[in-house]
Amino acid sequence: MGTRWIFDGHIAGIGTASGLRLVVGVWKSSPFGPFSDVMLQEPSGHRLLLAPGAEVADFIAGTYTFDEVRVVKVHATLAPGHLTVDAGPLAISARLGGRSLLGHALR
Repeated sequence: MGTRWIFDGHIAGIGTASGLRLVVGVWKSSPFGPFSDVMLQEPSGHRLLLAPGAEVADFIAGTYTFDEVRVVKVHATLAPGHLTVDAGPLAISARLGGRSLLGHALR
């Protein structure tokens, strides 16, 4: 039997009218300890990963495909109804809605 990779945390998906898409992971526990990361896709299709360390970046980039990977300080705070992220060149302040029907089904 292989290693079990267990991550406990939250994922927020954000999209804008201009076509920018972001996925923010806020992990309170993982094989790498607690961390946050951001996967960003520009309207052009360029995919960027912002990760807090090389080990996390290598793991995520081995799971998903990116055009660019940057190791930067990533700080995310998730509070009821609000998400803030400070990750290198990116700053996000977002109000969060409820979980979708698909989100409830996948839970």
